[in-house]
Amino acid sequence: MQEKPTIGLYHDTRYASKKHDGKYPIKVRVTWEIKRKDFEVKYVGTDQYVDRQEFIPIEKKKAKGTLREQQDKVVKVWNEVINFIDDNPNIGPTQFENAFKNRSSGKFKGVNVYDVYKTVIAEKEKDGDLGTADSYESSMASIKRYAGADLYFHDVNVKWLKGYEAWKLTQRNRMGEFNSLTTVGMYLRALRAIFNRAIADGHATTEMYPFGKGKYRIRKKRTAKRGMGDATESFVNFQTELRHENEAIDFCVLSFYSNGMNFKDIAYLRDASFHGDHFKFIREKTKKTTHEVREIPVFISEEIADILSRRIKRGHTYVFGIINDDMTPREKRRAVAAFVRRTNKNLKKIAEKIGFKGRLTTYSMRHTFVTALLNMGVPITKVADSIGNTTLENIRHYAEDYNIESSKQFSGLLRPGRG
Repeated sequence: MQEKPTIGLYHDTRYASKKHDGKYPIKVRVTWEIKRKDFEVKYVGTDQYVDRQEFIPIEKKKAKGTLREQQDKVVKVWNEVINFIDDNPNIGPTQFENAFKNRSSGKFKGVNVYDVYKTVIAEKEKDGDLGTADSYESSMASIKRYAGADLYFHDVNVKWLKGYEAWKLTQRNRMGEFNSLTTVGMYLRALRAIFNRAIADGHATTEMYPFGKGKYRIRKKRTAKRGMGDATESFVNFQTELRHENEAIDFCVLSFYSNGMNFKDIAYLRDASFHGDHFKFIREKTKKTTHEVREIPVFISEEIADILSRRIKRGHTYVFGIINDDMTPREKRRAVAAFVRRTNKNLKKIAEKIGFKGRLTTYSMRHTFVTALLNMGVPITKVADSIGNTTLENIRHYAEDYNIESSKQFSGLLRPGRG
């Protein structure tokens, strides 16, 4: 908790008031020591004006006669400031002025946490960052179910965060399963970002910040990102007469041979992305969060060419026709989500048919791609670079020397022996 500010009287002799016979105003001075020898000062007017000699007894609280009445009015404001600071020990200089002016409405609470959420969500939507906007919306909804309609930043402390975590882990998700630490972490990381924004905007103080070393640390459960392993060949060679199952297999195999390409990136693949024997793409997930946006090259192997011949829709800007230019950003997001849901639904059926016991999703081929290359002894830096991440299991930064020749080489290594 931050140190309370010091409170004193200040005779502002910089400007004489003509309205008050050339006398100077008395103010209550509130001083915060932000850090050692770094101070920030705010002033509260008392509506009392005196000359230099008259201020001396008032400052010492020894005024007599007609000055006593002015002294009493000054002391009244002084005491109001002291009581306000006592009631709001975490308030900082940025918040103080407006809060003190509005103190008649009751004890200062500050800006509602949900108001900052809404501001940030609106900004993300305007920027087209709908994934983050939706994630923050979900975080806010979850926290509101726990805390109710009113939540202020001074309420969000270590005890509160631990309480939310414990509560969330007892709640079930839409699948009827208990929420995981992964879900809790996702929602609390959003709240942490909102808290940081509130501090930047002056709605909260750094002393109120409850996250970090020695405070509350967001827990996370490390789970292995396992690929399909020995079942990869069975999946790739699986034969079915069902159209949607064939579609699911095609796009998963495309993902596998295209550097573990994410399904959103598949949907956003454009006709302009193709350049002779290869295509390039930029990861939708990270293109707005990384300083250096890099295109990932993919060599068009026989397997990829075979799938493209079946799945490309001619005349479409987005080659697979999953989204189109007439869609709004929100409609594109919904279309991609429907594409992923449909694929996952069919992958679950295929997994049962080939006897795969693990969970088969659109992410499986990305994990399979990484696992296969690492097992083959491909350097981790090249593997990481090939999938367009900046880290792999938070161990090392990815190298920058992945190129078309590397893609061709890896493509040959990956072929599981299709018949």
